[in-house]
Amino acid sequence: MRWVGTYHGGGLFTSDDEVWVNQRYGYDLLKDSSHIKRMGKCSPQEYSDTSCLRVYYPRLQRDGWTMVSRVKHRMEHELTIFERRIDQRWTLRKLAYATSAMHLVGRGCYFDEHELRSERDGSVTRCPGWEWADLDGLRLVWAQAGCLYSTYMQPDGPGPVKLLFDFNPMAFEAIEAPY
Repeated sequence: MRWVGTYHGGGLFTSDDEVWVNQRYGYDLLKDSSHIKRMGKCSPQEYSDTSCLRVYYPRLQRDGWTMVSRVKHRMEHELTIFERRIDQRWTLRKLAYATSAMHLVGRGCYFDEHELRSERDGSVTRCPGWEWADLDGLRLVWAQAGCLYSTYMQPDGPGPVKLLFDFNPMAFEAIEAPY
C-alpha cells in the first residue's frame, strides 16, 4: 500500500493470517498478498476520532489489557486507564494520555504513566519515570531512563530489580539504503 500523508496509518495483526489496516482514508493499494487477508473492520468506533489510538488501544486489548475507564476533558485532554492483572495480589495500571495541551518535557501528545495497585488493600504505587511497562508471563518489565528492567512481584511489592539492558551507550547512526 502507498500512504498519502501521515495520518491514519499503521495496522494491527488480528491473527496469524489476518491484518487490519487503519485505512480511514489516504492510501492506494499497490499490491495485495495471497498470504495474508486484510480485514475490513476491526477498530472500535470509540477510537475513530484519533488516528494513532485506533491502532494502539485495540492492540493493548488484544495483548491482554482491559480498558477500565475513559475520561475526556474538553477537546484538549483525554485519559484512558487500562489494567492488566499480574497475579492475585497485584494489578499493573496504564494511564494513557492523549493531549494537545499538556505537553511535559520529553513527551509528545500521546504518552503513558504506570501504577501498581494492591488487590489486598487497594493502595496504589505510582511508578514515575516508567515510559513503558507490561508483563512477560508473571515477570513485570518496564523501560525507564534508557534502560530495560524486570522484577517479580512479592506479597508486599516489587521484588529485587534486575537490569536487563542499558541502551544509553547506543547512538543513532545514519545508514544509507540499501542496507
